[in-house]
Amino acid sequence: MFQIGDSFSIAFPGPHPEHRFVSVGGSAMAEQTVKVTAGFDREARVWFVEESNLHGLNVEGATLEALIEKLPGAVVDLLEVEAAGEFGLETGDVPIEVVARAETHAHLGGIR
Repeated sequence: MFQIGDSFSIAFPGPHPEHRFVSVGGSAMAEQTVKVTAGFDREARVWFVEESNLHGLNVEGATLEALIEKLPGAVVDLLEVEAAGEFGLETGDVPIEVVARAETHAHLGGIR
């Protein structure tokens, strides 16, 4: 199971062999890394892309894992269409760094 801070890679099938492997997480911070901040919407009960340096990246999932599974396909679609030049890439791996933000509360009843 994925835990916040883990690094892993996702392989997925696709029509373009050069786009079949997208790294997720990792500590190497290259200019062409797609950075994603994932947030949790308590009302809708979904994880979503709250911020990204890749304009137009709008993905959501019922779980953090589901969101992360959708990211490679969405990134490839956006890079193929319009933004590959910004990231200096035409083919190859596109690292994706995911930082998850969630909030909860602890009730301290009876402590003075």
